[in-house]
Amino acid sequence: MKMVQTSWAGNNKDLLMFNAGWLSPEYHLMAWTLSCLQLHKYYENVVLHTDYVTAKMLVDVLQLPYSEVITDLDQFNDIPPELFGLPKIHVYSQQTTPFLHVDGDVFIWKSFDNDFLKSDLIAQNMEIGTSLYERAFKRLESSLQYFPSEIVEEKERNKRIYSYNAGIIGGNDLDFFNFYTRRAKEVVFKNSNCFSGIRPGIFNIYFEQFLFYCLSIKFKKKVSVLFDDIFADDGYLSLGGFIDVPYQKQYIHLIGRLKKSKLVCEEMANRLRQDYPENYYRIIALFKNKQIPLKTDYYHFIDLPNQLNLTDRYYKLKNRSQNYASISSENRTDSDSKLTLDVDLSIVNNLNFAYKEMESKNGSDKIYHQMLKDAEVFESQIKTILRNKFSHYSNECLYKRDISYTSYYEYLFADKSRSLENIVEADSKIELVKSKFDWSTFDIRDSGDNKLILNTVKASSNVYYFVIPECHSKGYSLYKIDELDRKLLQFLKKSKTIGDLLEKMKSAFELSDLEESLDEFEMLVIGRIKLGLQAKVIKAVM
Repeated sequence: MKMVQTSWAGNNKDLLMFNAGWLSPEYHLMAWTLSCLQLHKYYENVVLHTDYVTAKMLVDVLQLPYSEVITDLDQFNDIPPELFGLPKIHVYSQQTTPFLHVDGDVFIWKSFDNDFLKSDLIAQNMEIGTSLYERAFKRLESSLQYFPSEIVEEKERNKRIYSYNAGIIGGNDLDFFNFYTRRAKEVVFKNSNCFSGIRPGIFNIYFEQFLFYCLSIKFKKKVSVLFDDIFADDGYLSLGGFIDVPYQKQYIHLIGRLKKSKLVCEEMANRLRQDYPENYYRIIALFKNKQIPLKTDYYHFIDLPNQLNLTDRYYKLKNRSQNYASISSENRTDSDSKLTLDVDLSIVNNLNFAYKEMESKNGSDKIYHQMLKDAEVFESQIKTILRNKFSHYSNECLYKRDISYTSYYEYLFADKSRSLENIVEADSKIELVKSKFDWSTFDIRDSGDNKLILNTVKASSNVYYFVIPECHSKGYSLYKIDELDRKLLQFLKKSKTIGDLLEKMKSAFELSDLEESLDEFEMLVIGRIKLGLQAKVIKAVM
């Protein structure tokens, strides 16, 4: 079956400055690259419908291996860019042979079942609206002027909102798709004078996913779904997370706020770097050579950031001995660069910014000054760690560590029969610090992108963090921990098998609770190990 993708720039002329709902533009391009390459891994016929600007970027610059590129979406450059569902509807309407449309935020690690692809109609899953959707639909419908009869009938028949998620959508019943796309265009164009008063995001769902469901009910059409479970509209977190691919997950769909998650975006970038390093570094070099800032810049110290040099550096570091990442900068070669220490810490500045932006400061002065004093002490601790310990690591040392970490998850957990025998330990580079207030939300460089809230409630006890050395331009990251994490990392000061660690961790729980919920206990501890791996405070001993 033909795989189809739609990429529309919404009349944006420079994709290096367009994030398309992602955390930043580089992750947008990385997502398209990984999505296309994974589809191409399993299917020869992958067709892209796009506009001229996007075709230049994805095909000419990034060299993505689409079997056919159709530039038929510039005709939509006059509509609101948030109305991205309409170009997709157009693409569905252009299909003359059975097809499966795959969104650019969908990533696969195995081919779809052949019988599944023979279905008349296909979607990712059925979805049920929560009260959030119900309120949003009510506001939307109060502004619309035209409703197709199929929607009216479904609303009369069922008070709950059902739809089909279109992360993947398609099938063999082209007559249905012809009728569906004509109807969807009617809904859009007959309500075009309402655009200024509606939320385009919810309107996309309305005429694409909700209408598809209504028509399937009207014509009694069976829709084959990839997942049998009915998902709540806010229940897609389980489809995110790259650390479990390919051994536990073979399908990822980064919906909504998952695209804005720094952790998820970095996992996706790491996966692209691990599986397709040349493609990954082509994107990095593109931004660096155009002097466009990366959200997290791991390459700020490199003089010649072209794709060839970056890729060559990656393979050299990857192939260096495993113990290289533990050697101090004093043993580096001349080609190794020292960790940057002129770091401008942002916690105090962001605290002052949040306080200044408060609408009402009644009664806040005293607690603000307490917070300011604590923030200054906290920053002082970090600066001391940077100067006295982290200065002994080179950028290459830390980048080698980062490369190694991407392989740890699969090594530790892919083979369930031996995972308890695998060995983990705390990373020796990390340092523990504490504070009286929670500074994790203030530890960001660009407060303008994040609404900082001045939390004037002091923690009931000290807040603990691990400070992790990083080769990116900030120089460090923070990982906030609780008492369970502290105990776990204490046990891992000496390397242990995961099985031995589970036995040790039982001391943190009541015996009666363990007897009743042993499986939940093991899931909890292994979940904490995975979080520790993500934060680079725990590592595998290979």
